[in-house]
Amino acid sequence: SSGINAEYGTTPPTMAYSLLRMRVQSCTGRCSKVFLLLVNILIFLIGGGCLGLGIYYHLQGGLYEYVLKEAEFITVPVILMTMGSIFILISFFAIIGALCEVVCMLKVYMGIVTVVLLLEVLLMTVCVAMRGDAEKRAIAVVQNLMDTTVTKHPTSWM
Repeated sequence: SSGINAEYGTTPPTMAYSLLRMRVQSCTGRCSKVFLLLVNILIFLIGGGCLGLGIYYHLQGGLYEYVLKEAEFITVPVILMTMGSIFILISFFAIIGALCEVVCMLKVYMGIVTVVLLLEVLLMTVCVAMRGDAEKRAIAVVQNLMDTTVTKHPTSWM
């Protein structure tokens, strides 16, 4: 009796109020579940696309290898494959957690999303702080690549 009084005041709720409250809570829960599923299915498909595109470009090889080996950068296909794998992993926890209502998987999903957001903020801060150095290095790399190409193949660029 004290639990009812603490939650609803001095009068207990009517049966109609209790049923309405249960419908609102179940509708909210279902809507949240469907929204989480739809968003994470989209993220899963985008991750699969990034992973597939990265694998395709990695197997094809081509100009990016020549350009980026000179610059000693991580190649674009490796970045695509990594991002795709991360997207698939994150969306997997959300989809399975929401479908099977596994609280542990949803908490892991929430933790991964929190870590990713913190890393994004950290990366953005580092990029803003080192923007001048990155521009100078990129200009030097492009200039070196152009000088190397003109030296090795003087007539191929005309």
